[in-house]
Amino acid sequence: MFVWATVPVPLLAMAVTLPPDLRNFLSLILLALNIFAFWRVTNVALGKGAAVATAIFAGMFMLAVMIQLLLMSAFGLAAYPPT
Repeated sequence: MFVWATVPVPLLAMAVTLPPDLRNFLSLILLALNIFAFWRVTNVALGKGAAVATAIFAGMFMLAVMIQLLLMSAFGLAAYPPT
């Protein structure tokens, strides 16, 4: 559900010519808001306090990054294409 919050930036970039720096900044702001919203939902769902929710959320976040890197290497996708 929260992923849909990141859609306006690419749509705006398609309709209006945005400088890459501005587009990246807006995407970064939306990513930060999205991460905060997911943390808040985790906190409310657990109901055990901010410290427990932060620890669990950090673990889920690190696991998601590790899985993404593992899948990228398994399928031969480069994080940064060669120049």
